[in-house]
This record gives sequence, C-alpha cells and structure tokens, in this order.
Amino acid sequence: MSSLASRKHVFMHPVLISLFAWAGCYLAYILGLSSRLWIPIGQLLPVGTAIAGGMLSGWAASFFVPIRRVEKFELSSPSNTLLHRAWLLFGCLNALLMLEFIYCGYIPLLAMAQGSDVSHFAFGIPSVHGFVFAGYLFFSSCGMIAFMIYRKPHYLIPVVAAVVVGFLVVSRKMFMVSSLQSFILLMLLSRRPLRALFVTFGLGCLIIVLFGLAGDLRSGSVIDEDAGFKKDGIVQAVPGADWTYMYITTPLHNLSYAAMY
Repeated sequence: MSSLASRKHVFMHPVLISLFAWAGCYLAYILGLSSRLWIPIGQLLPVGTAIAGGMLSGWAASFFVPIRRVEKFELSSPSNTLLHRAWLLFGCLNALLMLEFIYCGYIPLLAMAQGSDVSHFAFGIPSVHGFVFAGYLFFSSCGMIAFMIYRKPHYLIPVVAAVVVGFLVVSRKMFMVSSLQSFILLMLLSRRPLRALFVTFGLGCLIIVLFGLAGDLRSGSVIDEDAGFKKDGIVQAVPGADWTYMYITTPLHNLSYAAMY
C-alpha cells in the first residue's frame, strides 16, 4: 500500500504533470484538425524543448536546496471558532458577488440566454471583480482539501459555488481553473487513486462539454466558421471538443510564432 501511495505522489509531481500537459498539447497539434495551425510541428520543437528544459532544470536544482520533509502528521478537526470565521468570510465573498450583480444590473448568463447584447468582459466592479474570483478559487481549494480529509459533504459547497459562479458570469477561466485544481487535489489526497482517476476522467469529459457550451453561449457558433475545421469532423461530433481543441493548440501555435518572429 505504501508503494502504491509513493507511485501516486511521483505521478502527481507538478513537473511531471506539466510535462504531460505540454505533451498533450503537442499530440493535439500533430492531429492537424484545424487549418489555422499552419506552423510545421518541427518548428515547434525548440519552444517545447526550452519549456521542458526549464522545468527539468528547476526540478533538478531543487535537490540542492535543503528541505525538511515531514513524512507523517496528524490533523485535528478545526475548532468551531475557526469554522465560523471561515464560513463568515465565504458569506462576505458571496455578498460581494451579489453587489456586483446589483451594480451591473444583470447576470451575464441570464442576460445572454435572453439575447441581450452584453459583454462578460465588462461585468463586475473594477478591482473588486478580480478579488471575488481569487476568493472563490481560494475557498474552492480549501473546501476540497477539507472534504478529502474530514469527509463532510458541506465542505464541497465552496467547490460547487466556484463552478456555478463561473457559469453565472460566463467565465470559462473561472470554472476551468476551479475544476482543474479540484481534480488535482482529488488525485493527491484520495485513498483510492484508481477510483479517483476514473472519477477525474468522467468529470473531465463533462467539463469539456460544458466548456464548449459556455463558448457557444458567449460567441455563438463562430468557432465552426473561423476555426478552420473540416466539415463533419470529429470535433463537430463531440460537443465542446471544438472550443477545447482550439484552446489547447492555439497557445502553442502563438507562442512559437512569437518566438520565431
């Protein structure tokens, strides 16, 4: 059991996760499903080599820094005072979000669903909006960690709230980041890594579909017209795959273009 746990932590190492993520971007790019991705794969390799080399160099350098590691520690249940303060702060965060809805006079998701010409970029109170997003992501991580340790369902409220807020304000960045960090915490803290892997895979497929639906809601079906996909291709067959594919591959394309020119 200890060997399984040690292998799990090796596979969930941040450097290894990052390398797998970049490798996935390259594999998606190699598929060549969009005519917008015109840079040959050979010209992308220097950028990938520099990224991988930088991460591996930083990881190797970490071995030369003395770090005191705690192999095992006990966590006591949080006190009622601490819990009350945490929930109070979370309530204040919700109040700030409600204040933003009142200030702007609309909820982006409902306004767009009704056909109103509103921009999700213009939503929010300046300076406060970024704080609200950061707050939900913070409480989402705290809630996921608390749930995995203490197994009390009400700790998942901030996790669900972060995803819901992402939909209400039509911010794919919000619910993608909150979902991704929750999946990673699930894999790291789960007592059943294989089960957690299947759960993560299933929820990841659901997130892809929701990601595409949010993209269509924000921009209509412009992705089908401007992304250069072949008609009746695999990306059109899977809901949300078109937006997901372009978001995965275009950063690599744009980064390589900036490095070359």
